[in-house]
Amino acid sequence: MSNKNTVFRPTPSETKADSVTRIVKGMIAADTSARQSKTERLRAARLDRDASAKTEAEAAPKKKPKKAPSKP
Repeated sequence: MSNKNTVFRPTPSETKADSVTRIVKGMIAADTSARQSKTERLRAARLDRDASAKTEAEAAPKKKPKKAPSKP
């Protein structure tokens, strides 16, 4: 028969499972934050690159298309 002390006390396997869960959740959170910061950094670099390419395209003089030689 069990008494109060054994009924409400977590078993060692539950304690180990809780420990593993906490560690894994921490690892997942670290990976998620690293992925989000990398995504933000790459997005900023892409937007900067696109903006500079757009200004370079606007600054470049427009070339007139060559006329095709007319056939006699």
